[in-house]
Amino acid sequence: MKNTFIALLLVLFFGIDAMGQEIYPYRSSDGKFGYKEKSGKVVIPARYDRAFNFSDGLAVVVIDGMAGYIDPQGALVIASGFDMAGSFSQGLAGVKTGGKWGFINKSGELVIPCRYDKVWAFSGGQAKVKVAGKYGTIDTTGRYVIPARFEELWFFSENLGRIKLSGKYGFIDKNGDIVIPCQYDEAWAFVDGLARVKINGHWGYIDTTGKWFDTKRNATDWVEQQNRMD
Repeated sequence: MKNTFIALLLVLFFGIDAMGQEIYPYRSSDGKFGYKEKSGKVVIPARYDRAFNFSDGLAVVVIDGMAGYIDPQGALVIASGFDMAGSFSQGLAGVKTGGKWGFINKSGELVIPCRYDKVWAFSGGQAKVKVAGKYGTIDTTGRYVIPARFEELWFFSENLGRIKLSGKYGFIDKNGDIVIPCQYDEAWAFVDGLARVKINGHWGYIDTTGKWFDTKRNATDWVEQQNRMD
């Protein structure tokens, strides 16, 4: 049997059975997977090679080494024809076939072709993708929002995303424009208007404009002052 590893990208909420109960995967003594209620009542018999949590009302299951999707009643609503598959988010799910990833809708239609090396779940209308070792984001039509040109790209925090370019870290806005130059040796995500960064061997803090502070106290005082002025 072909070995398959299922990438679960984002679990949004659990499956609900006909009685309105949440259901969860379980493994039987023979190694097969099915679904139970919290009470232990079996809702979907153990007949799958692998089974995962429900997301957007569908769950990934593996049958004979191939991934597909079932509904909370156990009906196979999207045939098991994918090498790998991820959870649905915002109506789309990442699937892998022929060595590349793309996205399907809940009808099982391939709406974004399999042309990416790796994909992440959609959030806020965008999904992170990897192509030829570079990272970017696409919208739900497959159009690039942020071109795949960064060595690293993290999810946004306080409307700024950490990036790595030419070995240095900086920050972009949601249009993909670099708003804080890639000049840092290390950089953390923004929290409460500040990000911890390292440059030339020295750690400090910057605000969302890139203004540098040697200590967190000075940085916090500055942010609080700016907030009072707004």
